[in-house]
Amino acid sequence: KTFMIWGAGRDGRAFFRSLSPAGKQRVSAFVDVDMKKIGTRCHGLEVLPVSGLLSPFVTCVALDRTNGAFERNLEGTGFRLGTDFYYIS
Repeated sequence: KTFMIWGAGRDGRAFFRSLSPAGKQRVSAFVDVDMKKIGTRCHGLEVLPVSGLLSPFVTCVALDRTNGAFERNLEGTGFRLGTDFYYIS
């Protein structure tokens, strides 16, 4: 089964690099809210807008740097922690 990584910044890239080769092959895309990153590629994978987010996914976002913006973006998705997504820090 494949999964997405929410966060195409430092933390998402570091998480991707930490995966085994088999784990890396399971990543289908990165997702981000940063318009400068959307439409680019990260580790060869497309960076999609949040509207393209599919379950399951892991979140690789430093929550202490978002001033609550990440949590607000996540609230509107209907995804459930532990079922649809997991926090990676």
